[in-house]
Amino acid sequence: MLPPKGSGLTEVEPISASQLDHLLKLSALPQPKDPAARASMMKDLTEQMHFVKAVQDVDTSNTLPLHNLTAEQEDEGGFTYEEAVAEGQSLRAAQAGQAETTIDYTKLAARTINGYYTVDGGLVTDADEKQK
Repeated sequence: MLPPKGSGLTEVEPISASQLDHLLKLSALPQPKDPAARASMMKDLTEQMHFVKAVQDVDTSNTLPLHNLTAEQEDEGGFTYEEAVAEGQSLRAAQAGQAETTIDYTKLAARTINGYYTVDGGLVTDADEKQK
């Protein structure tokens, strides 16, 4: 993104050989193998500096800063699919707000006693595990 010749835009100083060597050392990149590669690298860096200068010259005085880069979302409430299935109601009824907001998960259990899930079997000990 070089400025057109004679445009009057601010020119940047070309990258010198010593600056290129310093940048390569800082970035732990290898030195160019030949003078043509060195000249090409210096030309590329100078063009990148023109781009940076062009971005810096953009007038942002009337631009408000962004506080959030993602789209704002409103919490719509509603139910999850699992909540609708747990109550045995259709998802459509749950989304329409016709479902109850309290969910009794013990309705899913095969057996309950006093509101607690019950299962067959007993406590498994380490000795029982070793026998298997």
